Amino acid sequence: MNQIHKNAVFSRYIWLIFLLYGILAAAFVVYVGAEKSIDQANEHRLLSVQLAEQLEQSSDNLTRMARAYTSTGKPIFKQNYEEILDTREGKAAPFADSDQDYGDLWLKDGTAQRPSTQPKSLAGEQKKALLDQMRAAHYTAQELALLTQSKQASDALTQLEHRAMAMVEQSPATDAAAHLAAIELLQSPAYYQAKAKIMAPIHEATELVLARTTQRVQAATQTALQLRWLFIILGVVLVALWLRAYQILERILGDKLDVIYQTISKIGAGDFSTRITIKKSQHNSVLDWLSRTQDCLAALNETRALQTAKIQRMTRLYAALSQCNQAIVRCTNQDELFAQICLDAVRFGGMKMAWIGRIDPESGQVKPLACHGDSLDYVEGIEVSIDPNKPSGNGPMSPRKTC
Repeated sequence: MNQIHKNAVFSRYIWLIFLLYGILAAAFVVYVGAEKSIDQANEHRLLSVQLAEQLEQSSDNLTRMARAYTSTGKPIFKQNYEEILDTREGKAAPFADSDQDYGDLWLKDGTAQRPSTQPKSLAGEQKKALLDQMRAAHYTAQELALLTQSKQASDALTQLEHRAMAMVEQSPATDAAAHLAAIELLQSPAYYQAKAKIMAPIHEATELVLARTTQRVQAATQTALQLRWLFIILGVVLVALWLRAYQILERILGDKLDVIYQTISKIGAGDFSTRITIKKSQHNSVLDWLSRTQDCLAALNETRALQTAKIQRMTRLYAALSQCNQAIVRCTNQDELFAQICLDAVRFGGMKMAWIGRIDPESGQVKPLACHGDSLDYVEGIEVSIDPNKPSGNGPMSPRKTC
């Protein structure tokens, strides 16, 4: 895989990761909506069942209050009866706890009273008829028809209950026969048949509501489950893509990020001596190019050092030459001049030792006249000849080498 192909693959992985992040975010939003749909479906099921149960309970409470009034003749039972009707028709606000509505009456000193814990009507609650609440609860047409049928049957039964309570109300308290007739009216087979016509549609509607809302809850749960798995799969794919992108990035770089950072730091600090070892698998990577850059910089640094040394050497030689010229002007004899020239060559020319000699015409030997610097014993025993046929004539002063 060449470098251009690696870069293209890495770029595609990065774009794919960003795309999946967008899909993941969208999936998360949809998943949250699906979870809310589950809550809404459960709330709708609860509300639908509660409204059906409220109709059933109100019918049972009417029966209970009517029978209590015909049995005892206590006005509070009739008052409660009328309150139940008003609440169901939207003329009065419901009690805070419908489970305790009119069901916890007790006798004190022969008088029926509400217990002190009986909740009062909700202050400021909007009054709304039960059928209107059912229409707003989005029942199906079949469910609403059954509940309406039950409500109409319950309304019809109230006529019989009103007649029984009127028999008690219009007769003297001592007229046991009237009370017994009213009680028998509310215990008659016709009454129970009418009661069954109320309850049967409620139970049928409740079963339909439970089947429909349960299916809705299950569908919402299934959708949320699928979205949850999609969310998990996308997360796993993103992790895998990040790992793959990291592997490709390492191949592009040639090594781990910390190694690349340390290498760049050394090069930036001017350390060209630590050689970067490149493996075959790292060829044409960033680390490989750093190695080549290091070699080039090291070569440039070496060339610069050589040129700097050459310039410094030439500078010293020119400085020594300048001093020699001044010595020629200042010195009054040859011995003083030669000694000064040797001194200037060492001091300003950067040489370790300098000496000047004269050629003896008779022997052809070079005899030292002046010297300065280190290892002066070298000059004392030196034998240098200008005759190339002699061993001492093949040194650095040989005519062949000085011409």
